[in-house]
Amino acid sequence: MRIIKPSIKIVLPLLLCMAALLVGLYLKSEQVVPTTTSVPGQELSSMTSEDKHDSPDSRDFSRFVVCLDPGHSSDGSDGKAKVNGVTELEINWEVAEKLKRALEERYRVRVVMTRDERDKTVGNRQRAEVANNAHADLFFRLHCDWEATGKQFGFTFYYPAQAGTAEGRTGPSADVMRSSQKAAMSIHSGTAKALNGALTDHGIKTDDSTYIGHSQGGALTGSIFSEIPVVLIEMVYLSNKSDAEFIKSDKGQQVMADSLAEGIVEYLRSVP
Repeated sequence: MRIIKPSIKIVLPLLLCMAALLVGLYLKSEQVVPTTTSVPGQELSSMTSEDKHDSPDSRDFSRFVVCLDPGHSSDGSDGKAKVNGVTELEINWEVAEKLKRALEERYRVRVVMTRDERDKTVGNRQRAEVANNAHADLFFRLHCDWEATGKQFGFTFYYPAQAGTAEGRTGPSADVMRSSQKAAMSIHSGTAKALNGALTDHGIKTDDSTYIGHSQGGALTGSIFSEIPVVLIEMVYLSNKSDAEFIKSDKGQQVMADSLAEGIVEYLRSVP
């Protein structure tokens, strides 16, 4: 029998192909197969808008100072008259405390209060001076409204649009009036969106539309002495039973505080 020896030109390529095939099978057997299927960029795209809003960078407002002014006791009124089972003094204080925590804990805003005790009497001029001395970016004042019939309800924002005179001083300056209007618009917008109809929105008015502001030529005393943007909110009408029940409850106070925090932060986002 004649044995035909295969040519090296034929055998060598076959051996190389077999070697390559074996190496490929080995590498495939060593590959780690993920237990779940992922798409590149999926982690980012699946992040909700709330997650993005909660990221440290978007919620860090530590360069800002906000002065909170829970209204009363002050010049001419101690805020202790009980209406529908509650006083303005206690509501202003409770909401201010909750708002302070919301701004500090959620947004890292530095907060200064115009007084450190609920029942401490501080004049309106002194309240403005606390904000000025703190070099605050905003002087934000919290109050509750009242009227005789009990039929009025809802919240209203106020800012100084013209100068007034009190204690021998005329103010605020034109710059403060302009910046206060801008602040009022932003804070009102953010607050109204966050409240989402929980209370009736009476929009934005000027200090001159209040009795005291009008009697002083157009501005409240706190506005007259303020050297920074100043905005006041009448959160509810305590004389209205429905409004009073809302703001008396811890839940209602928290809703108001959280909504005001959203509004204030909306304004701070626009500050250079």
